[in-house]
Amino acid sequence: MRVHAGMQSYGSSGGYILKKGIVLGATLCAIGSCSLASAQSSQNTLSLLSNKSLALNASAAQTGLGAAPPPQPSYFTVRAGLDFAIDGRLSDYTPILIGGGIDYTFSDAFVKNGETFISVDGMFRTRGSARANLFPFCINERFFLSPKGQNASPLPGTAYAFIGLGATLFDVGSSTFRFGGRAGLGTYLGSNWIAEASLYISSPDNGVAADMVGVYLGYKFGG
Repeated sequence: MRVHAGMQSYGSSGGYILKKGIVLGATLCAIGSCSLASAQSSQNTLSLLSNKSLALNASAAQTGLGAAPPPQPSYFTVRAGLDFAIDGRLSDYTPILIGGGIDYTFSDAFVKNGETFISVDGMFRTRGSARANLFPFCINERFFLSPKGQNASPLPGTAYAFIGLGATLFDVGSSTFRFGGRAGLGTYLGSNWIAEASLYISSPDNGVAADMVGVYLGYKFGG
């Protein structure tokens, strides 16, 4: 009887342990399945986020590239006009000079949103027979006072200011160089035509200074 009771007790305990083992195993399997599913879901989420991030970065880069302004091409401008002497000694030689000039604008500028250019001018006397001609050479910077159009092309009515420093060749009696500078305002009359008002000044040569106010009409080639 004791043996039978012990065996019955052992069988009962074994069945209990077996049931607990089955429950524990099922629980572990369920936890494992949930963990695996959660890991798979997290991996899918991370992959999706990564793909979205790459797509956004690519789109931002593409947008940034599209928004970058085009490079400014170099171009020439030819000008012609009249200069009026504001220096007394120069006015004694000739109060009005016929002026002409050519500008070369570089593709790169010293100042952001500006234009750097070289100007070469000639002013020729209109009165008398004595030599009284002037030839300024300057390096200049142009600053736009109103917005440009598409592709950085100036629109009709686009205004700008410019300033330059250099030297002036005096052909007044004798030929010599003196320090000089220029400044002025301009506007685009069309896509290529411009109008400018300028001021030239210089250190004097034998009491004569190349101080003049000029008005010019010009045409832009290229750019």
